[in-house]
Amino acid sequence: MMKEYHYLVSGLVELSPDQEKLEDINSFIEDVSEGLTNEDRELFDHLRLEIDTLNIINNENFVPFGLFSSEEIDNATKNYLDFPEFIGSFIEDKLDPLHLPNLYREELSKFKNSFIRDYITFSYQLRFLVILLNCKKYGMDIEKQLIPFDDFTQELVAGHIPNEYWVQEVTTIFSEPDFIKRERTFLKIKWNFIDEYLRFEYFTLNIILAHFIKLIELNNIIKLNKKVGENVFNDKIDLITKNVSRRIDSENW
Repeated sequence: MMKEYHYLVSGLVELSPDQEKLEDINSFIEDVSEGLTNEDRELFDHLRLEIDTLNIINNENFVPFGLFSSEEIDNATKNYLDFPEFIGSFIEDKLDPLHLPNLYREELSKFKNSFIRDYITFSYQLRFLVILLNCKKYGMDIEKQLIPFDDFTQELVAGHIPNEYWVQEVTTIFSEPDFIKRERTFLKIKWNFIDEYLRFEYFTLNIILAHFIKLIELNNIIKLNKKVGENVFNDKIDLITKNVSRRIDSENW
């Protein structure tokens, strides 16, 4: 049975996808790390590792709150043995950046927690769809930019749009010219998944993990909102055009 964390969960601040100010994320990480059991802290740390994988792929827009500093990420090629084995192997073998997210998903499979596995898979499916739509919009070779990782993404590459409510929502909002509005819509889709998944949980580890996920994603949206304007749009298009396969906007996901 999953341990309950009444004290930690009771202290969580309710989050809204449209808010513009956040609690101190570093303080949240510190409080949670001190309050979890060793086993649960290991899973929390592995959730934070996703941030590190994105930073390793592209450290230009370093996102804090992972396990490794910007300096450590910069020196990763020299000190890859200091990283978890799946990251160290990725660096040592000089694999295509496309492979790292899938290696991360495989790393999560060693944990019994189904929520994190399922959420990360869903999040990557959504990201995959957005990249696919961008590839089609800008005439990129999809096979060189994406590696399908499950039946859902195989269907997308084959040109079959799955009949999922959120897929239709993504394809509809994709034509929205307001970049921030699109990103907030993607955010709400992911939060809907989380809220539905955990609707019968109250004081579990998953509630804490979900809060961290929402904090990071909302923080990225708030950072984007400070750059609203033509420069933001051009920066994003430039990032996608240079190498859409390497990551989808670390500050957004």
